[in-house]
Amino acid sequence: MNLQELKDTLNIFDIANSLGLNVAKNGTRFWTQCPFHADKNPSFILNADKNFGYCFTCNASADAFKLVMHIKNCDFNAACEYIASYYNTIYESKSSSKNQENYESLEQALSIYQRALNDECKEYLKKRGINEDSIKTFKLGYGVRYEKQEDELKLHLFNNRLIIPIFNNSKLVGFGGRSLEKNPKIKYINSPESVFFKKSQILFGLNANHIKKQNSVIIVEGYFDVILAHQKGFKNVVATLGTALNDFHIKRLSNLTNNIIFLFDNDNAGMQTSLKIARTYINNEFCKMGIIDFKGCKDLGELLLKDSECLSRIKTKDLALFLCQNEMLKYVKGENNINIINNIKNILEQVSSNYLKSFYRTKICETYNLDIKYFSLSVKSEKPTTTPNLKQKSEIEASILNKCLEDKNHLEYTKTYLKEVHFLDFFDSARKVFTNQSLDESELAEISIYANKKSNLEFLIGYKLKDYSQWLIKEIATNKGLDALDKAKRIQKIQEDIKKLNAKVGLNAR
Repeated sequence: MNLQELKDTLNIFDIANSLGLNVAKNGTRFWTQCPFHADKNPSFILNADKNFGYCFTCNASADAFKLVMHIKNCDFNAACEYIASYYNTIYESKSSSKNQENYESLEQALSIYQRALNDECKEYLKKRGINEDSIKTFKLGYGVRYEKQEDELKLHLFNNRLIIPIFNNSKLVGFGGRSLEKNPKIKYINSPESVFFKKSQILFGLNANHIKKQNSVIIVEGYFDVILAHQKGFKNVVATLGTALNDFHIKRLSNLTNNIIFLFDNDNAGMQTSLKIARTYINNEFCKMGIIDFKGCKDLGELLLKDSECLSRIKTKDLALFLCQNEMLKYVKGENNINIINNIKNILEQVSSNYLKSFYRTKICETYNLDIKYFSLSVKSEKPTTTPNLKQKSEIEASILNKCLEDKNHLEYTKTYLKEVHFLDFFDSARKVFTNQSLDESELAEISIYANKKSNLEFLIGYKLKDYSQWLIKEIATNKGLDALDKAKRIQKIQEDIKKLNAKVGLNAR
């Protein structure tokens, strides 16, 4: 099937649904959540006649091909092949036959490499803590001798190296090679850039299902850090392929989670990378970001070998706080530190939330015993405040979470009546609290700012049930996709459920 035939065949509803976008009819139109930004309410409208979609929030537009390219992170030809496969046909292009030959050559080479894995490679992997199961899972091998050839694959570059296969969307697209020499001129190499191997668009170890399940991703530097992390059960860890992290990586990951964490090597290069990332994304629009700043080990691999559960306990630092604390490393008491103070003020000026500005400023002053007047900010609401703005965040939700963090018995009591879905403003924090995950400092600060610490937990739960039920009833009442009878039944069901919970809590939560 050629391109025009494919265009005549496809239906954008089919392709959107196949990509995991839940298309729903609302009135006479069909909507789905926009894949181009963090969309909580469906704002992407689909037009079947034109096979076209448009977002009324971020103004992004796309046809079926662009949707596939964006969500699957692939080029146009791969998008055509995906759509053709959906309709049980084959896409015919000028380059597809050549690409298929390359894919087959890569698979043949991998099969040879895996069989050639020798004792020297196994001994090296053992020292890195990599076990037999991981060797099989990641299909590690050894580069037997290939004659030099002037083709796209250049397999001869991997001769006598430990081979790490690189996949993109479950398809083998290239290799990484690690020298086993003691003092190699080049320690690591990757396959050369090609139509199907673009280092700046690939993340090693990417497992979308596990990232979605954990609702977080940890970005590290090396192949073996990723392999060992997966081996220890942390399958939401990925690595770039020796290239700088870029917006493409961030956007790709933000389609899977709204929590991106950076953990780079504990050396000067790793610190410089962390600082660069923090400065670049301090006010990013994609998702929440943090940095893990660890001591005593050179990289994540070494950290995991010392403590296999460390990633489940380790806390992240907000990018702004990380930058501020790095500046304070240069602070010398009794000397003129005006440049350091000004640098910190400049960092805080970039933080959009005045609440977080106040929190960071206070924390720096408390940690280093500084006078808070040094950090006066050019914002109207610069003073720390404990008075919440109820229009922005829910005091009830923050107060409940604060009680849960104070006492495990409060947490177990709360879980009897509430789930994380009940938390409209603090959903991510509630999910972490309810699953015994660590909150980062900004999350703790936000809860502290909005919480009323004198509130009674039973009353808070009762009012939260009332608040959530009112919100849910409003959502149902304004849903144009439901008829009046269906709305009435659903609202009645909610009210009955609330009555039952009300009997337990002992409040009029209806």
